[in-house]
Amino acid sequence: MIKIRKAVKGDSAGISKLTKKFPTTLSRSPEEIFRLAGNFFVAENKKAKVIGCCGFKIWDNDREIISLIVDSPHQKKGLAKNLLEKVLGQLKETKTAKKIFVLSTKEIADKIFAPAGFFPAGIQMFSQKVGQDCKRCRKNKLDSRGRYLCDEVVLVYKNLK
Repeated sequence: MIKIRKAVKGDSAGISKLTKKFPTTLSRSPEEIFRLAGNFFVAENKKAKVIGCCGFKIWDNDREIISLIVDSPHQKKGLAKNLLEKVLGQLKETKTAKKIFVLSTKEIADKIFAPAGFFPAGIQMFSQKVGQDCKRCRKNKLDSRGRYLCDEVVLVYKNLK
């Protein structure tokens, strides 16, 4: 039985471990997750192990969806969609966000975020995000041929109300 619930500070290590497991996701330390624990939902298995997560980060009046991850053995069961819905529900309830956005690979954007109501946007809308998180990402560099390694697209949620 898989349960989705609000994260607690004790989930920090499990969430951090998931972010380090997938190279397409920005790795987040247990300390960072500890500070953001109230902004996360987790999926846990019957042994209370964190097998999925999704959270948000606050950037002034904008909210960024972060760390939408489901461990490999549990993928394709609707958990990512359910986790995303929980986070979006919380953000809609609080009514404090002017924009909700996400950076994602095109594949995940097409599978999960576009069907959930996100549409493509430009990264220039989120300069604070770029200045802090993007500069520490392992994909923010050039390869040996001088090509930029970042393959992420920016999407903005259109159903904020």
